[in-house]
Amino acid sequence: MSLTSAVLVKIKKEELLAILFSIQEGAIFHINYMHSTLNSLISHRNLLGLPLKKRILKVMEKIAINFGVEDQDYYYLPKEMTTRIVANYCNCNVNTITKIFKEFVAKEFLLSTSKPYILNRKKIEGYFSISKE
Repeated sequence: MSLTSAVLVKIKKEELLAILFSIQEGAIFHINYMHSTLNSLISHRNLLGLPLKKRILKVMEKIAINFGVEDQDYYYLPKEMTTRIVANYCNCNVNTITKIFKEFVAKEFLLSTSKPYILNRKKIEGYFSISKE
């Protein structure tokens, strides 16, 4: 005899397995989601550790690959991409970005300082291959 009343619930084997599988599927989804979020944060943290000019080039390249258009020679950033957005993503000032964009135009990394921004793919790849050595 128990102190409190108990309720006996009959569950079919199929229902029990369905419940267990749904719980397991939710846990797996959550683990995968947290893993991808962690990878994204680590990637962004590694990006912020680069020197400023490399960071800006990498950010613009990443934005162009994810949201813009690329071809054999150039990366085309979307027209909506402003210096403020690039500055926020790089964690630096808009005036600094503007000065560095002018330097990039002089070095032919960037075709012009007007929108849409167009990056010279071969120059950027050459810059990163030289700076790794």
